[in-house]
Amino acid sequence: MSNEKWVKSLAREMGGMLIRLRHKRNWSQEKVAFAAQEKGYSLSRSTIQRMEKGEAGSMSLENLCFYCAALGVNPRQILPLHEPVDAE
Repeated sequence: MSNEKWVKSLAREMGGMLIRLRHKRNWSQEKVAFAAQEKGYSLSRSTIQRMEKGEAGSMSLENLCFYCAALGVNPRQILPLHEPVDAE
């Protein structure tokens, strides 16, 4: 798989995990944004929307941590677990 396809695939997978976490709490995107902003994190609803769509450019480590902090979960929960792959 090319690097670009790998990045897009991983971003989509992580976006799906974010949606599941949010739905598990029965929260809207607006509620996540508000909770993040209440804690002092700059995370807008439009950024949340892009993250959940799996847009790789919105999946910064900072945004992922802000999203998880708003939900009160460890960011490791959204990291996909895969078998280690040998470097080529």
